[in-house]
Amino acid sequence: MGARHWMAAALLLLCAAPAAAGIVVVDGTRFRYAVPDGYCSLDLDHPGQAQLFRQTAAKVAEQDLKLVVGFNSCTELAALGAKAPRNAAPDGMISLLAKSGGSVARLGMSRRAFLDKIRERHDRVSWPRAEAEITELAAGAGKLVRLGMVAEDERAIYVATALRSAGGVYANLVAFTLAEGRAFQISLTRPLEGRASFELLLEQERAMVASLSP
Repeated sequence: MGARHWMAAALLLLCAAPAAAGIVVVDGTRFRYAVPDGYCSLDLDHPGQAQLFRQTAAKVAEQDLKLVVGFNSCTELAALGAKAPRNAAPDGMISLLAKSGGSVARLGMSRRAFLDKIRERHDRVSWPRAEAEITELAAGAGKLVRLGMVAEDERAIYVATALRSAGGVYANLVAFTLAEGRAFQISLTRPLEGRASFELLLEQERAMVASLSP
């Protein structure tokens, strides 16, 4: 086989390589999850990354959520020193619904019933209105726009918001799903560049939800 053929074969193998995977233990159950391309999970043995995790965990605990995994771009994490910037937050999170006191809640319902309840709480996104609200947000009107449900499937419901922070405008998407009786929220954030930003986040989160398993 010639050099070009070997190179082509190598490229095919690279393209077919599975996404990076991680494992998190929840109440003794090990859950696998896919790490989005270009991102790395926070290393809790690294002082700066551990601080970033603790800061974020304290914030989400106010919403009765328990943070179990945080993500940032691998480049940013490699450059992070021993201390995380104040009020910084990771670009991605996996959290679980928690009871008072911080222990993970166990829900005695099917995934379908859980998704029905989530659907009741969110309107479906209207993109013409959303695009107008995003334009106003970028111009400095407000800090957060709740856009609504952008997609649903048999595994999860995906809800979008847009936010303005530190001089930039960002797209955020949260996937709600149920696995082994635990209610997971998978959140990813990226710079907002129109509707395409949410479509990219949706593709990434669908892969993460599909991979989530004990």
